[in-house]
Amino acid sequence: MDKKKTSEQTNIVLVIQFMGRRFSGWQRQKNARTVQQELEEGLQKLIGQKVVTSGCSRTDAGVHARSMVVSFRGPALPLRAYCMGVNAQLPRDVKVINSAYAPDLFSARFSTTGKTYCYRVLNAPVAQPMLSHNAWTTHVPLDEERINLAGKFLCGEHDFSAFRAAADKTHHSIRYIKEIRAIRNGQIVEIWVTGNAFLTNMVRIMGGTLVSIGLGRNPVSWAKDVLESRDRTMAGQTLPPYGLTLENVYYAPEDLAPLEFLFDDPVLQPVPDVVWKRRRGYRV
Repeated sequence: MDKKKTSEQTNIVLVIQFMGRRFSGWQRQKNARTVQQELEEGLQKLIGQKVVTSGCSRTDAGVHARSMVVSFRGPALPLRAYCMGVNAQLPRDVKVINSAYAPDLFSARFSTTGKTYCYRVLNAPVAQPMLSHNAWTTHVPLDEERINLAGKFLCGEHDFSAFRAAADKTHHSIRYIKEIRAIRNGQIVEIWVTGNAFLTNMVRIMGGTLVSIGLGRNPVSWAKDVLESRDRTMAGQTLPPYGLTLENVYYAPEDLAPLEFLFDDPVLQPVPDVVWKRRRGYRV
């Protein structure tokens, strides 16, 4: 039931979706258009006060999100206001697709237990604008089965220094990858990667490495060699950002259970699952 006391401050959770091509990533910057900036300005227009949002992921410039989770403290307006009301203040390339009240301890960023990204490759003899708006194009035949075999070497808990951008500032590069799988849907090859957390450009560098193997330029075992080298110069290219989409965000079922979502449709909600250890109080 929607809360009535608008003066009461409460923990609000939004699920947002955006096309990343015209954004310089999630995090607010001084001289660039970002998703966080557009969202916070839209919220300020709606509720008449500044808010500071916390996102589940700091997506790179150009990366898309089908289901990104954001939390912030705000007045207890009806949930429809935090969806339809906010959307009226937002541009076409970012929208709120669901909203919820949450317990005070819930954090979009630190309560998450994992994420799934998908990198899409248009594998066709000619470029196709209707398909390439969120996919990178290669005209050379791509073998998705070789990608699946190579991806097995990257699953588990490892030091992913070889797949870390030079600009990455996190204090360690150990991450856990639960699954990597490549699927062909017609001319689109999708590389799905699920893990507890990701380094800067990590999925795009992994994608460049796996695509090189899928194109037959390197053996399947090269993925293992790159991982063990811990050397970024050994890995493949960093694939362009517009082929990458944040697809799902995971939270422990007991963390999601108390949330009162405006829409009950699971497609419009975070996924109740534990990919790895709960992150509350745990920094990666």
